Amino acid sequence: MGDMNAKVGKESFRSVGPESLHQTSNNNGLRLASFAEANNMIIGGTWFPHKKFHKYTWESPDGRTRNQIDHILVDAKHRGALQDVRCYRGADCSTDHLLLTAKVKARLKLEKKMRNEPQRKFETERLKQLELSNQYQLEIRNRYEVLMMTEEEEMDMEEEAKMLVECIIKSAEEIIGCEQNNRREEWYDEECASAVEERKKARQKWQQTRSEEDKEDFIQKRRNAKRVKRRKKREFMNNNLDKIETLGREGKIREQYAVIKKVRNGYRPRVNMVIHQNGVIATREEEILSCWKKFFKELLNRPEPDTPYEEANDDNINEEEVREPTINEVGTAIKELKNNKAPGEDGVVGELLKAGGEYLKNKIYQLILRIWREEKVPRNRKKGIIIPILKKEIKGYVEITEASHYYLVYTKFLQKYFIGD
Repeated sequence: MGDMNAKVGKESFRSVGPESLHQTSNNNGLRLASFAEANNMIIGGTWFPHKKFHKYTWESPDGRTRNQIDHILVDAKHRGALQDVRCYRGADCSTDHLLLTAKVKARLKLEKKMRNEPQRKFETERLKQLELSNQYQLEIRNRYEVLMMTEEEEMDMEEEAKMLVECIIKSAEEIIGCEQNNRREEWYDEECASAVEERKKARQKWQQTRSEEDKEDFIQKRRNAKRVKRRKKREFMNNNLDKIETLGREGKIREQYAVIKKVRNGYRPRVNMVIHQNGVIATREEEILSCWKKFFKELLNRPEPDTPYEEANDDNINEEEVREPTINEVGTAIKELKNNKAPGEDGVVGELLKAGGEYLKNKIYQLILRIWREEKVPRNRKKGIIIPILKKEIKGYVEITEASHYYLVYTKFLQKYFIGD
C-alpha cells in the first residue's frame, strides 16, 4: 500500500481488474503492473465497481485533474479476503490525496490473551498530612480488630499475613486513595477542536458546491486551524518549562524530573516483543514467555562451585547466643525502607508500612516473631516480580526483582542480625 504515482490502465494484465479509472497506464503504472505480475499479486482498487469520485485518490489544487495513483496490493491467494477498495473524500487531512481504504475479511486464529491487572499506585504523599496519617492508622486498627473478632479459631501464619496485608491495602484505598491514570496533559483543547471542526465543515461545503467562494473560506479556516494549534502547542511547552523551573527552585527534584521526562520522551507505544538469542523476533505471548523462561533458567540456575563450602558444626553453636528479635530492631528495619519504590505482588509499598504507626509495627513484629519461632516463611512472601531491563552497555538484559516490602522488613532485620551495619 502506498503512493505509487502510478496510473494503471485497462491493458491485458492479470493483476489489473476491469474497474480502473484510467484507460492507459503511465510508466509507473506499467512498472507497478509488472511488479504485481512477477509477485503473483493483484491491484485491489481496479477490481471493484464504484463511482468515479470514489476511485480517484489524488486531486490537483485547482480541482481540474483527478488521478488514481494510490494503490493497495494483495497476494493473489488472498484475493477472496479482499472485499472492497474505495476512497473517502470526507477525511480531512490537509492533503491533496484522499483516504484510500480496503475492507478485508480474513479468518484469524483466536488466541486467549493474558491480561494483567494494572498495578495500583497509592497517593502516599497525602500520608504526610498529620490528620490523614492518624485516620490511616485508626482504619488499620479497626479493620484488623473486626477481622480478628470474626475468626473463631487461631489462624495459621499464611492467613495472618494475608489478613494484615488486606487491612493495609483496604485502609490505604479508603483514606488516601489511588492515583488516577488520567490522560497526559496535552495542548489539544476545546479551542483546537472547534477550529478543526470548522475546517471540516468548510471542506465538506466546498466539496459539495465547488465554488471559489467556498474554496477561499476553506483555505482561511485551514490556516486558522493551523495557527490555533501552533499557538496552543507553544503555550503548552512554555507552561511546562515554567513548571520545571518552579519545581527546581522548590527542591522537588523527583516531580521536576517526571515533567522533564514527559516533555522529552512524549508518547512511546508499548512494544510487546523480544529477540531470541538466534536473532529471531518473537511476538506471540507463548513464544515470549518461552524465551524469558529459557533466559531466566540459564541465569538463575548456575552450576555448583568447584570447591564446596564447609558446613558449620552444630555442636559449636551456643543456642543461648541466638536471641529473638526485638520490637526496636523491627521498627528500625521499617524506617530503613526506601520510599518511591515499586511494590511487590501484594501491592504494599514502604510508605504504607512507615505510616502505620505503633499498632502496625506491633503486628508486623508479632508476625516476624512467629516466623522466627516456627522457622518458616509464608509462601506468598517468597514471591517476587522479575523485571528484565535492557542494558545497551552489555547488549543484553539484567533482571531486578520486586519483592514484597512486607518481607523486606524481615530481610533487613536478618541482615543486621547476622552481618551487622
